[in-house]
Amino acid sequence: MPRINNTDYRNRRAALQADWENGGPLLAHLTGEQQDALRAFYLFDVPLRSTNFASARHEAIKRDANLIGRAGLAYRTFARLSAPRRTPGQPSHRSAPSLPSATARQSTTPRRRITVFSELNRDVEPAQIARIFIAMAQEQLLRERAQDEYESR
Repeated sequence: MPRINNTDYRNRRAALQADWENGGPLLAHLTGEQQDALRAFYLFDVPLRSTNFASARHEAIKRDANLIGRAGLAYRTFARLSAPRRTPGQPSHRSAPSLPSATARQSTTPRRRITVFSELNRDVEPAQIARIFIAMAQEQLLRERAQDEYESR
């Protein structure tokens, strides 16, 4: 894997920081492990002066020797997501314009696809998460008790 120089590090960090400041729409498409690797290596959620970039990189690598590889793979996925996408009807710059097919028909049943992504939330507190899990467990217990009472009748 090629080494990353300070200029590339700054550019990648700036791209990650811009996405982070916009709510992380591209970062949300990455797994939690990928997000953690990017955050630990590029420190995009921490304000840094330009003189601190090199030292921050070296400190991150000292903490975890495999971090640079994981962050590189995660950034490759992030870069693929941030690349401009070609819509199906839009011809690529290499191919000839495509003509609509005469045999193409609209499907009578609509196709639906539900996709769920994780959301980066900087303000989550462990106590808040614990309260949510406790409330979910209490609701589940109440439903089970109601179901048991209904079945015993």
